[in-house]
Amino acid sequence: YMEATDKRAERETARKALAKIGIAITVGKQREQRHEGEVLPIPGRDYVAIAGGRHQGLARIFSDSRWKQGGWVQAMGRIDGAVKNQQVKIMARNTRVTLVPVDQLLDLDGDFGDDDAVAVRQDAEAVF
Repeated sequence: YMEATDKRAERETARKALAKIGIAITVGKQREQRHEGEVLPIPGRDYVAIAGGRHQGLARIFSDSRWKQGGWVQAMGRIDGAVKNQQVKIMARNTRVTLVPVDQLLDLDGDFGDDDAVAVRQDAEAVF
């Protein structure tokens, strides 16, 4: 029982740390297109939600990089399977984000394996 409690506490600490900088882990949900051609998240697919160009935490992180002034939004939006202009709650606020598929960020055929993908999924479901 103690190990499960420790893992929950670790997940919560990680969730809060990510939220402070404008990042969350989420799972795609089924919904209708708002307009023709709109790209939707794939239901059940794991995503990293990355806050838009006005987020203070990410702005600080990227301030001295080529992705400053919101450039990270465009860069993340070019990743295969990314879904732009979505809303996710980060620190209890609806935040405009780009959803990036976890499997596009993790090399599941290389350093990470299927067990790691399952662990990421379980952590995402447990936290959110």
